Amino acid sequence: NTFMTLFGRPMHQAVATSSGTGVLISIPGVIGYVWAGWGTGGMPPFTIGYVNLLALAILIPVTLFAAPLGVRVAHALSRRQLEVAFGLFMFFVAIRFLISLL
Repeated sequence: NTFMTLFGRPMHQAVATSSGTGVLISIPGVIGYVWAGWGTGGMPPFTIGYVNLLALAILIPVTLFAAPLGVRVAHALSRRQLEVAFGLFMFFVAIRFLISLL
């Protein structure tokens, strides 16, 4: 979002593009976690590498439900409201990061 808005893209387009890019990034990430953890002992049942299939089975339907809801909320907000919401989110992420360093 940040880079796209810095280069003049509208906030709503930046949010949508970030979501689509996230899917493309996560697929090789999952493959990497499966490969890196392949053959590791002591993992919970239904785990391939470092990927737990039960967690994946829960995460997929929740994501399929929440994504359209997030799209509706994003389009219901004005450009300024969306910018403020994103800024607050980034602020809290930064605070949490700083606290974890202590």
